[in-house]
Amino acid sequence: MKLAVALVRLFSIWLAYSVATAVPAQAPPELPGKPVAETQPRKKCPVNEHELQTLIQAQRQAMDKRNAAIDEELKHLDRPALNDTDWAKEWAGEYYTGDGLGMNVIIKIAPKSGVVYTWHGCLGLYDANHGDIAETFPDGVRIKPAIDPDASMFQYMSERLYFVRWGDQRYLVPEAQMLQLVYNYNHGGYHRELMLSIPRKFEDLRQMRVEKPAPDGRPELPSKYARYIIEKPVQLRIREVKAEPESPVPNDAGVSSSRIVFEGGTNQNVFVGMELLFEYGLSFVTITIDKVTQSDSEGVLSIPLDVGSTASLPKQNMMLSFPGAKPNIPTNTERKERTPK
Repeated sequence: MKLAVALVRLFSIWLAYSVATAVPAQAPPELPGKPVAETQPRKKCPVNEHELQTLIQAQRQAMDKRNAAIDEELKHLDRPALNDTDWAKEWAGEYYTGDGLGMNVIIKIAPKSGVVYTWHGCLGLYDANHGDIAETFPDGVRIKPAIDPDASMFQYMSERLYFVRWGDQRYLVPEAQMLQLVYNYNHGGYHRELMLSIPRKFEDLRQMRVEKPAPDGRPELPSKYARYIIEKPVQLRIREVKAEPESPVPNDAGVSSSRIVFEGGTNQNVFVGMELLFEYGLSFVTITIDKVTQSDSEGVLSIPLDVGSTASLPKQNMMLSFPGAKPNIPTNTERKERTPK
């Protein structure tokens, strides 16, 4: 019984971690700003789950106190009386993203009480942080986190948070998730409508998980991210496929890992974190771009293998596009239109 519980917990943590790291958090260089005093030494790499929970528990009392203060401040915030240039008039509030299972992220922000971030999953609190607002910008804030964001295995929260306006929807986006927002938008369909991993503002609990149709137009992004929005599909030709030895996993199965080299780089708007879908059997696998020059790009293709099977890899000169062929997942709006009345 204990073993089963442990396996369930490990799977749940792995699932949540996979969602958090779907797109590498390699954002463009930040604009210069006033340095923020650090509350602890910086971490060169994430700590393990036990160490992360120890850090969170050490801050639990202070975080709960800040959370209550934010709720009270938001309750009495007189928005009509605020100047139109005051960021709190539009952006103070609560933001949510998640799937209702392993990922339920809430970020609360208030001008005086600061910020609280929590990630709850099937088995409780996975990740959390909080802090004062150290700086404000026209497009967001910088906070002074109590826990070094680099210590988290989820790599979700950041010191820098961006205000993103898209139609009638408002998002509060950690810097580590900005390329995920771009990825969701570029892929269109359900990715664009759901905007998983991107916290959206809600006014009451009944609206928290309500899915809304994607607004018209484009999200209003800082120029360093807006340049990654793709107006038309990117066509890339495979120049080389570098197959690597299969990596063993439990039960004698394996994972085929290959590097795919493409003709086309920044000259075709390719960027680190871009994901191209490769049709594999009845499903799709992902090639994640992790290296880009002006005329070339490279990505990693990982294919899970059954016992005794071998991978069927892409071929040289094959063309792939981004956004490319995707599983036929309709948006909520399309589903409603197809539903008999």
